Amino acid sequence: MKKLFSFLFILLSITAVAQNNNYILSLDGIGPLKLGIPLTELENLLKTKNTLKVINIDSVQLTETIKAKYKGIDVEINLFKRQDNIITVDGIKTSSPLCKTKTGLGIGSTRLQIIAAYDGYHIDARPIFN
Repeated sequence: MKKLFSFLFILLSITAVAQNNNYILSLDGIGPLKLGIPLTELENLLKTKNTLKVINIDSVQLTETIKAKYKGIDVEINLFKRQDNIITVDGIKTSSPLCKTKTGLGIGSTRLQIIAAYDGYHIDARPIFN
């Protein structure tokens, strides 16, 4: 019986770690959802076909924001049409607490957690006077 519980615990831990890697924040994006990827690759990641309302209709407008779901979290994606007419991801925004950096920082992290994660760096933390 103990072996069964141990096996289930290990299996659930591996599954949780594997799912959590999809939400790792970096300067490039969120997991495989990266800045600069073309619209076709974005649609493959999101598993949806996006209908653009501005970029393909107005030849002057080169940016558009779409709202989508990526692996269960809400994201806002800014698209940009380059001079070679390729539409790429220019920005990604989310407010999900599931998205965290490799050090574990994310939305809802306290100031002390941030300071502890960047121990050794110069941090100027003082009150703001208005």
